[in-house]
Amino acid sequence: MMTDTISLPPFLALARELCDRDIAEANLPAHTRSFPPLDRASVNVLAAESATALLVEPRYGWAIAAVAETAVSQTNDPFLHALAQLYLARAANGYYRPKRAVIAAAQAKAGFVALNEEGWTAVCDWQANAIPWTRPNFTIAVATLEAALPII
Repeated sequence: MMTDTISLPPFLALARELCDRDIAEANLPAHTRSFPPLDRASVNVLAAESATALLVEPRYGWAIAAVAETAVSQTNDPFLHALAQLYLARAANGYYRPKRAVIAAAQAKAGFVALNEEGWTAVCDWQANAIPWTRPNFTIAVATLEAALPII
């Protein structure tokens, strides 16, 4: 499968290694350094792959998002950084890792706040509360997201 700018197999193969615990998460930057740069379309394609994988193999879905986020961290695009963090938060929720989701959502939100992207910050709040029984302010997150929907 090919997008306009990247070939997915290297990203997915590295995600499989992370999923299978053949490599450590801390070693991802060394592995992604040689990968082609990601753009928004490529990140969205990897996010879609992650979302699909989350349905059948949550750890692999999270691993795809982790690889994409690591690869994006080597670029200078602040929007792309925030977007990749948001997708990582979504994947962490799909993998039932709420603490990881909250951290990634907070990092994404900080990026979107710096960019004055109000609608995206609301999505980050929603993702930080995506597993309702882990957060007491789920109702507030719903209200914030609903208020932001006309902005997006």
